[in-house]
Amino acid sequence: MQRIYKFAGYISCVHCGLNLRCKTGNSSVDYGYYKDMARARALPCPAGGYLQVRTEHVMQQFGELLQGLRLPAYWRDMVREQMIEAAQKAGFDQEAMEREKERLRLKRGRILKQHRDGYIEDEEMEAEVAAVELALRALEVPETNGRLVDSRDGRGTPRYGHAYLGTWRA
Repeated sequence: MQRIYKFAGYISCVHCGLNLRCKTGNSSVDYGYYKDMARARALPCPAGGYLQVRTEHVMQQFGELLQGLRLPAYWRDMVREQMIEAAQKAGFDQEAMEREKERLRLKRGRILKQHRDGYIEDEEMEAEVAAVELALRALEVPETNGRLVDSRDGRGTPRYGHAYLGTWRA
């Protein structure tokens, strides 16, 4: 079974600065370690290249670090404003997007009317409406540099089916 080392390449020796390598213990108990390889590479290290840390200890320390983080109460608004700013710098045009959404809504209405009047079959209508809905959803969650822009109603709460800080909420 292959072990996954979550901090591989991020942990280094405090004495010599070399990255600690991932190793599995040689005992009957299956421990994973991050180990200083200075001795094995014949490189100088004040600690002699003997530094090693168990993966469980690193995970515990990282968890404690995360628990100690305190974000300001308005951090979501700060992130949202930065993302909107980035979208505007990238050429995001709110008015053009609203015009396109209105065009798609009207198209959906025309498709439904054609179906109601018997001009198109059920399957064709479902496919056309699905395509319009997909295009509308893509407009509801604009991307900027690979990030989703938060979309909120007038009260500042997320609307149904919109991106909320990069995660999809249904």
